[in-house]
Formats: sequence, structure tokens, C-alpha cells
Amino acid sequence: MIESTSHYGEVTTFRILLKQDRNRLQRSLTQSARHKKTILVIPLLASEFTALENRPVFENILSQLSQVRYLYQIIFGLDQASEDDALLLRDLLKQYKVNNYIIQWNDGPIFSQIYKVLNEAGFVFLEPGKGKNIFLSFGIALALGAKVVGVLDADIRYNYISGKKIKRDFFETPQTVSWDRITKKLPNIFEDLNKAIRQEKNLLS
Repeated sequence: MIESTSHYGEVTTFRILLKQDRNRLQRSLTQSARHKKTILVIPLLASEFTALENRPVFENILSQLSQVRYLYQIIFGLDQASEDDALLLRDLLKQYKVNNYIIQWNDGPIFSQIYKVLNEAGFVFLEPGKGKNIFLSFGIALALGAKVVGVLDADIRYNYISGKKIKRDFFETPQTVSWDRITKKLPNIFEDLNKAIRQEKNLLS
């Protein structure tokens, strides 16, 4: 069974996935990836891999991702991070042999410029948070031609393991902007995003 919403159509949830046979699910995902670009978005704070108490959880995520073969790209939406933090994330991804990744360093010079372009066009992105982070990640996924996008919270221990209440900051500030509206006003924005991806890879290489 697939849950649905009026805004987003079909939405697969963990509750549904847990009922599936894992091997069969992996075969289905691998087969689907041949025809569709599947992108995984992982929003995270630098503290989720720099803080010693959080590192084991994040490294376990990377260990699992290193075994996945059906993802076209993995976008790490990095918030509250210095350049040293971004470089540490790069080193961890290389250490665990995670391929086809994009580090969306939101506080860095390249993606800060993208936010500036959006703000100057009237799409105000001033409030920091996970909603803003993921919104840009979705734009990057669309620019890359994604047909399927998944989201995994890097704070998985807090949200899913400890049993505490899930944080509500995912969409705490309602997003009234859509990428359809943005592309109509900024028809070259996807080209700008692709350029930003290449520049970011060079910066963090």
C-alpha cells in the first residue's frame, strides 16, 4: 500500500517498506534505476559527524550507503559547517567509498550565491533550517534529471532509534515557493545549479 497526499502524490513510508521482503525490494530498486535517475537527499548538520557521540551513527549510515548500487547521486545538504567540516565530510565519504555524492555546502561561497540569486529574484530564503536545506536539494535533484527522490535524516538516532518524538523542523516554516515558479522566473536556474555542483566538487576536491 502506498500512502498519498493531495500535494505530493504517492509517498512511500518506512512503515510500508518494513513490510517488504528486503531482497525483493533491492532487486526492484536496481531494476528501476536502469530507467529512472534515483537520488537520495540527506540533510545534516556538521555536528552529526564532528561530535564524537554522533559519529558512530553517521559512519553506520555511510557504511550502508557504500553497499548501495541503485542510486544515481547522493546529495548531502550540509548546514552550519565550516570549510574544515565540509572537507572532513568529503574525507569520510572517500574513506567509506561512497560514490556519486554531492556535498551541498549551504554556508560555502558557491551555494550561498545560489541562495542570493533566488533571494534577489523575490524568492526569499532567509530562514535557516531543514526545510530550506531540503528545498534546494530537491532543486539540485531536478536539475540532474531525477525521476525518484528519497530523503534520509542523518539524525537517525534521535528520530528513529531513541524513541523520542520526531523533530518538527522539517517543514516548520511552510514553503510557499515551488521549483515550477522559480524556473518560470529564472529559466536558467537548473544550469546554474549544475554549474554550482561542478564548482563545489572542484572546491572540495
